[in-house]
Formats: sequence, structure tokens, C-alpha cells
Amino acid sequence: MPIEIFQLFEGEYSEFITIMAIGLFIGIIIYLIFKYYFSTTLSGARTKVKKMVGDFIPKPVFILVFLATLSFALKSVASLQAYHEYINNTFFTLAVMISAYILAEISGEILISWIKSKKGYSKPPKIITKILAATIYLIAVLVILINYKIEITPLVATLGVGGIAIGLALQGTLSNFFAGLNVLSDRPIRVGDFVELESTGTTELKGYVEDIGWRSTRLKTLVDTIIIVPNAKLAESIIINYSMPDSNVSIYLECGVAYEADLEQVEKVTLETVEYCKKTVKGMIPEVEPSFRLREFGDSNINFRIYFTINEYPDQFKIKTEFIKELKKRFDAAGIEISWPIMKIYYPQKEVLGHYNKK
Repeated sequence: MPIEIFQLFEGEYSEFITIMAIGLFIGIIIYLIFKYYFSTTLSGARTKVKKMVGDFIPKPVFILVFLATLSFALKSVASLQAYHEYINNTFFTLAVMISAYILAEISGEILISWIKSKKGYSKPPKIITKILAATIYLIAVLVILINYKIEITPLVATLGVGGIAIGLALQGTLSNFFAGLNVLSDRPIRVGDFVELESTGTTELKGYVEDIGWRSTRLKTLVDTIIIVPNAKLAESIIINYSMPDSNVSIYLECGVAYEADLEQVEKVTLETVEYCKKTVKGMIPEVEPSFRLREFGDSNINFRIYFTINEYPDQFKIKTEFIKELKKRFDAAGIEISWPIMKIYYPQKEVLGHYNKK
């Protein structure tokens, strides 16, 4: 029995085994070159794409080499001569799809890196790479159909007629898709921006833009919940983008002091409080000077506003909390009173009361 197996290896299958061994050896060498040259020796921001290629390319390239080796090895077997066309077509189909996969991943990474280099696109939406990948896969399918000598023109006509029917059935989905493309081109919002949308109910549509997808846009609120907004609704909404033209936001805090207070002292203490908070509270921009503005004579207080600039809109809640605590402490130390609502009643003089009593 062992002699028969040895003779079998020496006969019809000896060339098959030799080709497979050589092919696997070449594939391993190529894998190691890609893996350790690109992934290990390349580093830094300028070689990010090359490093990505080094991390991603080795496995699919090894599979391609293995499939090519298997194809040649199978065709070397005399008993499989009748199946050579099927072997070629199978290998061609797999090779085209794997190549399309490699091209889609690499071109997507290159496109994302190029977009990130442009101002205002630090976080590109994923839909851009999805459209690119879909285009590459569509071309790959057409190439495979041409290889199988399938007429594309009737197929395109059939898809056109079917596309009309599908378009009518999926009007809402297509509307959201094209609205998403409109949002990407017009750029009212970007991934990473903090935005507020026009609310139609009691829920506030406010949060960070997580992603702009095929059908919807995802907002992440400050309490870590996700709001999913259809792109068609987003395109028609009034949008407040707190991250444009930059993320710096000017906010104000309103307060009032008693009528007996020295307003010059009130202004001095308030501005000193802002300067102190710039040093102790994270999120305030020290380079921008605050503004103190008296607003009105209120019912119980003389009201004023203090304006200052912060890094991002969501920072205001913590900053306002710390500022109010510090301002109250300093007002108390300076003897500045913040009055609660009161009503003063004035009684007429005695002479006036006597005049009315005689009547």
C-alpha cells in the first residue's frame, strides 16, 4: 500500500504537488514581505495609508497567490483536462471579487485620508466610502459578466425597467438617500459637530453628529443616547450648528443685584470671578475678554449679563455651575445682595389721610 501511494505521487499528481509546494512557498514569502515591511518598518502620519496596506494586504494577496497556484496545479492533472474552462472561470471570478475587495478597502482609506487633509473634514461620514465600494463592486460584477459572455445591454434595460418599479416602491428610502447626498455636498453639518435641529415635539433634537448614513443621520446626545433622524427631515429642518464656523461659543449668564448695590463694585467682582474661573474651570477660553452688560431695572433687582467664550457648547453646563457657585461666594464676601422678589407698600402721610377722612 505505501508503495502504491508513492507511485501515485511520482505519476500524475507529482506535478500538482510540486506546483502547490512552490506556490505556497512564494505566497508565504510575499505575505511576510508585506506584513513585516509595511506594518513594522513604516510609521508616522505620512505613511498611515502604507501602514494600513501592510496590515490589510497580506491575507488577501496570499489567498490570490494560493488560488492562482491551485488553478495551475489542477490544470496540470491530465484527468481534469475537460474541466479547464470551469477552473479558469472559477478562478477568474474569485480573483476579480478579491481584487475588488482589496481595491475598495485601499481606495476607501486613501479617500478618507485625502478628505481629512481638507479643512472642515476631520471626521468624514462613512457613506462616502460605502458609495465608492459599491461602485467598485458593481464594476467587478460587470467584468465577470463580460467574461462569461453575458450580454450587458439587455440586462441594463431590464434593470432600468425594474429600477422604476423599485423606485416607486422605495420613494421614502430614495428620498432619504438623495437628501443625505445633499447634506454631504452642502455641508450644513459635519461628523463631530454639535447641532440642534428644529423640534416638532417635547424632545430636543440636540447632540453630536455621529454619522451620516444612507438613510439617516445619527446624533449622540449629552446623556449618551442616540437620536436617529431621517435625512429627508434633516435636509428640511432648521439647523443650529454650534461647531461652525468653529467650536468656540459665546454664552452668557444672567443675574441681578439689589438696588442698594454699588454697580461699579458689582462689575468688578463679576469680572474678577470670570478671570478666576478661566484658571480653574476647564473649557473656558482665557484669551477672550468677558463682557459685563447692565440690562434693566427689574422688579426686585438691577439685572445684568456676563458674557464669556467657551471651547464647546456642551461645556457650558459645568462652567455655569462652577461660575454661579464662585460668584455667589464672592458676592456674599463683598456684601452684595441678590434680592428675592419683593413688593414695597407705601402708606400716605397723616395729612393726606385726614383730608380723605373729612370727606
